[in-house]
Parts: sequence; structure tokens; C-alpha cells
Amino acid sequence: MPRLAITVIMVFTLALIVATPANGEAYTAILQDENLRISLYYPPEVKINSCYNFRFEAQAFESLTIGEIRLKVKMYRNGVTETLHDSILVDDTAVGSGWTFSKNIVVCIPTPRRPDPFLEAEIYASYTLDSGDTKTLSTEWYMSTVRTKTYDELLSELDETKKKIKYLEDRVRDLEDDIEELEERLSNMSRSYNELLTDYKALQKSFQRLQDDYGSLQQKYIGLQDEYKNLSEEYRKLLIDYEKLRTLYEKLIDENKQLQSNYNSLREDYISLTKEYYSLQGVHQDLTERYNDLTSRYELNIETIGQLQSTIDGLEKTIREKDEKINELNLIYSSTASENTLTKSILYAQTAAVVGVGAGIYIMSLRRRKSAQPSTGFSSQPPVPPPPTTPLKEEVKNSGNGRVQKILSGRRITLPRDALEKLNINEGGKVVVEVYDDYVKIMPVKGEIQENNNN
Repeated sequence: MPRLAITVIMVFTLALIVATPANGEAYTAILQDENLRISLYYPPEVKINSCYNFRFEAQAFESLTIGEIRLKVKMYRNGVTETLHDSILVDDTAVGSGWTFSKNIVVCIPTPRRPDPFLEAEIYASYTLDSGDTKTLSTEWYMSTVRTKTYDELLSELDETKKKIKYLEDRVRDLEDDIEELEERLSNMSRSYNELLTDYKALQKSFQRLQDDYGSLQQKYIGLQDEYKNLSEEYRKLLIDYEKLRTLYEKLIDENKQLQSNYNSLREDYISLTKEYYSLQGVHQDLTERYNDLTSRYELNIETIGQLQSTIDGLEKTIREKDEKINELNLIYSSTASENTLTKSILYAQTAAVVGVGAGIYIMSLRRRKSAQPSTGFSSQPPVPPPPTTPLKEEVKNSGNGRVQKILSGRRITLPRDALEKLNINEGGKVVVEVYDDYVKIMPVKGEIQENNNN
């Protein structure tokens, strides 16, 4: 990298002359070559007792090292030169291609001062010598400066001014540090600005999309408003239905209380029936034993009947033989009709004996048939009565007309209060219950009705 040591001294001269007023900001490229360009922005005219901003800029076209850039502003008046600004802007700095530097400088124009008066002394003397020669001595010199303040006072003020200058220089250095920090922050903010600008453009696109979505949402909102009106109307109807259902619910609560009391009564009946069921189980066990005994006796009778059947078959054979003999006897009788009475009596006695035997066989056959008929009732074991399956919390099932609720064992029924009033029955009264295929008929006992009427 080429390194150039460059020292630049800029002198800006302000002449207190009457110039034509000009507006705007002048631009001057004061120094420039192929490596470095230095520019200064300044106003075309200034005013006494006023302060102005001078903008200094520097730009490097190549990589180089700047030894010093110094700016000096002087004011000329009445042959007197007064320095208004003198500062080193860049000192021993290595920069690269594209490096830029800018700084704002404030210059205040003071009020022109007249030259101080001074005392001048002049001595003139003439004398004559004894020789008669006359000589003259004279001299003129600058004796004292006439000021409003003495030199010591000015020195004192100068010391104070130097202190102020030192303080201000320190302050300026602090401000320069602040300016550098601010410039760095400005650079960061510039980068942030570029990023924000990119985000802003993206947000603009998003905003446009959101506007489009907002338009569609407005249309949907109008549709939702219409739906809301419809739902409000439906809600009003639902409130009316709710009031009706609430009234019905309260009514059902009252009915549930009544059903609960009926359930408690039914539960008592269930406990009583359970006890009866266990007793019936004992009876059923006894009947089962008796049934088994009868079954064994029935089987024994079947064997006896088989024996009797074989006996009957033998007797029938005997009867047929006797019939044949009777026929033979009838032939003999017809042939011996004229025989004596003793022979006839013998024949009559034999006939009566044969008829008696046949009648006995016939009577035994009838008894056998009668004893065989009831045995068909014992062909299968009688069914065991099932245990009660109704749970303790079973709901009472109403019939189709909503009046008869349940019949338990033919012992107790539960009726609504209005049915009791219509039938003129007191709670715990007696009724007659007739069960049919598809309905149940309930009739109060006449004695109960007469008793209720008397009461």
C-alpha cells in the first residue's frame, strides 16, 4: 500500500469589505489531486458579531497515510491580521480507498477593534557654545501605550483566558469523543435504518395483504352479523324453551320425590318378598324330594304294568280258548237240549265262571289305563322359581296410560294420588287385581268403598 505523507494547511481569509449580498451555500473544491480531495462548504458572506457553520469534508481515492490536515481561518482589517480558527483536523492517520471525513466547524466573527492610542514624547533643545556655535538636539520616541487595562491586568486576564481555553479544549475533546461516538452510533443507526427500511417495505406488503384480508373479513363480519341476528332469535326461542323445561324439571323433581317414596315402599316389599322367596326355596326343595320319590315309584309301577300286561295277554289267550270251549258247549247244548235240568245247570255255572273271569280282566285293564294317565305330569322337573332380579334402585316403569305403575306378588300395588282419589280408595286399602295379556284391571273392594263413603 503506498504511503504518502501529506501536510495541508488551509487558510481562509475574510476581508472586511462591502460585498454584494448573496443567498445560498457556496461549494468549493479547495485542494484535489488523483489521491485526495478536500472540500469546504461556507457562506458567501458573514455578519459581525455572528457565528456560522463551516463544513469540512475530505475523501481519499487511494490507500495512504495522512500526516496532517490543518484548517486556519484569518480575518484581515486595516492591515491587521487576526486568526479566527486554527485546528488540526486529521493527524497521522492511515486511510483506505473510499475513506471520507466530515466535520462541522463554528466560526464567530468578532467586532473590529481600533488600534490602541499611545504616548509619544518629543524633546527639543538648542544651545550656543562659547564659540558662538548654536546646536540643536531633538528626539521623538514612542513612550507608552494608552490602554484601558494595564499589561499586568491583561496578563491576568490572559491566564484566565488560557484556563478557559484549556477547559474549552478539554470540553472540545470530550465533545469530539462524543461526536465520534455519535458518528459510530449514526453509522449503526444508518445500518439499522436500512434494515428497518427493508422491514418497512416488507411490512408495507404485509399491510397490503392485511388490507385485502381486512376487506374479506369485513364481508365475513357482515355475514356473521346476520348469523348473529339469527342466533339471537334462536337464543330467545331457546330461553323460552328453557323456561318451559325448567318448569317441567321442577314438576319432575316433585314426581321424583313421590317416586322415591314409592321406591322405599317397593324396597320394603322386595325385602319381604326375598324372605318369602327363601321360604319358597325350602318348599321347592321338599317338593323336589317328593317328586324324585314319585318318579322312582312311577318307574316301579311301569315295571308292574309290564308284568300285568304280560298277565293280561295270557288271560286274553285263555279267554279265547274259553270262547272256543263255549262255542263247543253251545253246540253240545243245542244237541243235548233235551237232556235233563242237571246238565243245563252245570253248563250255566261254567258260563258264569268264564264271564266273571273276563270281567275281572277288563276291570284290571281299565285301572291300568287310569293309573298311567297322571304319570305324564312327572315327565320333567318343575322349574325353580327365579330369584328377584329387580335392583334396589330400579325405576318404577309406568304403563301406557301413566296410571298403573307396578304389581308386586299380588300383594301390594302403587297408584298415583289422583287415581286413588278417582277410585275412592284410602292409602293401604284393599283392591282386586285382574291380570290380562295386555292390561291390568284394578277394582276396589265394595266394603272399602262403603267404608270410605261413611268416613
